[in-house]
Amino acid sequence: MNIIGGKLIIYIGTLQSGGAERVVSEISSMYADYFKEVVILTYYDAPVFYQIDSRVKIECLEKLTGTTSKLSNARWLRKYVKKEKPDVFLSFLMPFNMMAIASLAFTGTKVVVCERQDPSDVKTLLLRLVRNFLYHFCFRIEVQTQKGKNYFSKKIQKRIVVIPNPNHITPEERERTLATPKENRVTIVGRLIPLKNHKMLINAFSKVHKYHPEYRLDIYGDGEMQGAISTQINELGLNDSIILRGRTGNVPSVLASARIFVLCSNVEGMPNALMEAVALGVPSIATDVSGVRDIINDGEDGFIIPVGDEAALEKKLLQLMDSEDLQRKFAVSSAVVVEKFDKKKIFGQWLDLVTF
Repeated sequence: MNIIGGKLIIYIGTLQSGGAERVVSEISSMYADYFKEVVILTYYDAPVFYQIDSRVKIECLEKLTGTTSKLSNARWLRKYVKKEKPDVFLSFLMPFNMMAIASLAFTGTKVVVCERQDPSDVKTLLLRLVRNFLYHFCFRIEVQTQKGKNYFSKKIQKRIVVIPNPNHITPEERERTLATPKENRVTIVGRLIPLKNHKMLINAFSKVHKYHPEYRLDIYGDGEMQGAISTQINELGLNDSIILRGRTGNVPSVLASARIFVLCSNVEGMPNALMEAVALGVPSIATDVSGVRDIINDGEDGFIIPVGDEAALEKKLLQLMDSEDLQRKFAVSSAVVVEKFDKKKIFGQWLDLVTF
């Protein structure tokens, strides 16, 4: 092991449950092998969901400053970084990236920012313009997909490195899942929020259920839409066939016996649950959001449908339910995902990101 730097600061909103937070928990441990000191600086004081390596120090900006003022905290961040003198300041998520670049301007700090969503999915034109302007002044930019890179101007693209999420499924887990007897279950894993569009899946499932009453739909996750989703299920009279399972901390175990996995989101960065499903060999249908085409080859190891296209989802569900041969074909063909997103390979890219 070679020490490549003295100090690395990783900046993020919280360490609560989420895709970016999960990546931070994993790469911080890896970085602790190569830096003398690794600090995770969260903006908000919130419970830590993921296990953090004991060698990694966790600090909270709002706790240290004692204020919620964004301007005061931005000034404090500048003083803090000038005092700590990190070799690299690695920031996650757009609001914190923008604060970091603006706060640390002209300090000589090497700021590397990580976009963990589809960069085109920003609410206002003004916010996009400000972000794109600020991104000219950071050292490097990490995005999850080629589509994300292509969104930016050619000038910004010169600073961009594409690093997809790692696959956490081992070959042994895949083999066990392939050997597990299948139940007639369609499964979705994701927060119960509008962007995940559970409503479309429930409507499509209610229609195909007439032809395949032996199937049930298991929904894993919790969130603000739980009440509305429960009402929708009640109105369709499908309480016995569509089950809200709550949040799960073990996606492979809930997917092991499923015949079909569905991602019906309107927006994604790079969908972790879909990657796990495909890596496990669970035949999958996904809307054409960012990251999906990096994971699925349409018609070869899964289906890709237009965003919001309920009729297309209904059609593809029927195709898979009607044909166990097609299910087996997709299960076998999806083996490429395990190698393509190999964790060691991806972690090597994260190391290269902060090596100058």
